[in-house]
Amino acid sequence: MPQRFGPRDFPMPTHHGGWGADVFHIVLMMALLAATVALVVWIVNTARKPAFATAAPVASRSSVDTALHEARMRYVRGEVTREQFLQIAGDLAARPPADA
Repeated sequence: MPQRFGPRDFPMPTHHGGWGADVFHIVLMMALLAATVALVVWIVNTARKPAFATAAPVASRSSVDTALHEARMRYVRGEVTREQFLQIAGDLAARPPADA
């Protein structure tokens, strides 16, 4: 009886030197893909950072933000009244005198 759908047993490919070479190529392609994705992620993250991030800040904005956050938390916990909070927030938002 003739075989209608091809051979029943599949011979090992010999065009690459066996199955090991095929596995190696698959692993190599996956590694190259992972390296490419990692490079793109690194480039995007680097581009998002401002160029002056390593320079010393001119005005200490983060300390004002931290102090204002603490004042907000004290207001939320009920440790200061609304008037006291508004006074603190106004003092933190005000610019220091030029001679100071």
